[in-house]
Amino acid sequence: MNAPATVEATVETLRGPVPADGLGRVLIHEHVFIMDVEYSCNYRPDAFADETIAAAADRLNALKATGIDTIVDLTVLGIGRHVPNFVRLAPLTDLNIIVSTGIYTFDEVPRPFQYY
Repeated sequence: MNAPATVEATVETLRGPVPADGLGRVLIHEHVFIMDVEYSCNYRPDAFADETIAAAADRLNALKATGIDTIVDLTVLGIGRHVPNFVRLAPLTDLNIIVSTGIYTFDEVPRPFQYY
C-alpha cells in the first residue's frame, strides 16, 4: 500500500503563500491603514502618498526587527480597506501580512451589498 500524500498547509499573504509552520510569531489583530476613504479622498490625499506607504513600511520593518514575523490586518470594507495601498506596501517589507475579508457593520449590511 502506498502512504497517503501529505499536503503542506499554506496561508495566503500579501507576498504570496507561506507555509503555515513558517508564519513565526503572529500578531492577530492589527490595522496598517485605517481610514474613511471618502474623508481621505477629500481631506487627506496624503493617505495615498508614497511617503505614507513608505512610513508604514518603516514601522512594519521595525516590528519585524523585534521578532514579529506575521500580522493579520483586520481592516475590512467599512473601516478603510484600501487594497492599492497594500499592493504598494507588500514589496517594501519582509513582514508577512494576512489581509481579512468581510464587511464592518453596526446594524445592517451597507447599501451596495444589500441586493446581491
